[in-house]
Amino acid sequence: MATSVYGIEDVEYAPISADGTLPTTGWKKLGPIADDAVTLTIPAIATTDIRVQNVSGVYEVLPGDTDPAEMVATGVDINGELAADISGGTWTAATKTFDAPAGDVIKQFAWRLTSKPLNGVKAQFFIRKAATLFNPALSFVRNDLVKFTFTAR
Repeated sequence: MATSVYGIEDVEYAPISADGTLPTTGWKKLGPIADDAVTLTIPAIATTDIRVQNVSGVYEVLPGDTDPAEMVATGVDINGELAADISGGTWTAATKTFDAPAGDVIKQFAWRLTSKPLNGVKAQFFIRKAATLFNPALSFVRNDLVKFTFTAR
């Protein structure tokens, strides 16, 4: 019987472990996730075919330059502390003020995606080390919540 996966229950991030293993503590939840707003793209492995003069066909296959996996998630909880943590900006709780970083800031985190349970089974997908970008394209409209997006690759 096949194992099926659907939906997202949690999107979490944590500081990268010094030894490269997945963190066991320190995971923080992104909060409520916008509908249909999480994607995980794992690109095909790129290869380079080596051909030589005196052998027909491909003589050897070498690994090529493969793009990293990429996760994009959009949250609806405008949590200033979390946004500051991920973006490198600052959050002042007393005034509820978020100050985005000046310039492009890329922070490194581990990411964990957990699916909703289906037939009692959840699936987890991990990115051990990802360059994380905060993409604050905020739309303030009267018929929807303000959302923010993170890209990890």
